[in-house]
Amino acid sequence: MLNDLDSPMEAMAKFKSALSEAAGRSSHAFHLMVLSTIGHDGPRSRMLVLRGFVEDRFDLIAYTDRRSEKVKELTANPDCALHFWDAQRKVQIRIQANAELLVDGAEVQRLWDGISDRGRGDYAAANAPGTPLISESVGSWHSNSDEGRKHFCVLSFRARRMDLLQLRREGHMRLCFGFDEEGRVEQAEFVQA
Repeated sequence: MLNDLDSPMEAMAKFKSALSEAAGRSSHAFHLMVLSTIGHDGPRSRMLVLRGFVEDRFDLIAYTDRRSEKVKELTANPDCALHFWDAQRKVQIRIQANAELLVDGAEVQRLWDGISDRGRGDYAAANAPGTPLISESVGSWHSNSDEGRKHFCVLSFRARRMDLLQLRREGHMRLCFGFDEEGRVEQAEFVQA
């Protein structure tokens, strides 16, 4: 993915393109990411699906149930970390970000409208995610998918710092980027891997 002739900004352009592609293709290595937050009892990590990427602001978009623990954690402390790994290319992306939780508005409704009925059903469960189940029933899908809208939450992660690492036999490459409050790159440099 990276080569010795890339400038930091050329490398950034490659990664922006990869993240844009990953948001729309489930087979892409960066389609799944790890979100780490701070809970009441310490760090917590879980997988999320990358649903969108806004290149000009470097915002990464995911969806969740607003009753989930991650929403509570991000409400208390919006500082978080995202981690991506491409095993085939041996590329790691680590991002320090601030999370914004969106539950209302035209953009949230537009994203909700783009979800299949099956996907909407995931947000329509009577119980919050993580609630112990009394019965032996395992499935969480519910046919009244419109009920899920009130539980739907868009997570928008604005990058503050990003660390890119590519493992290579001929020598690892590592780049670090810093972003301003608008998501624009204000620092870009190669560093020792």
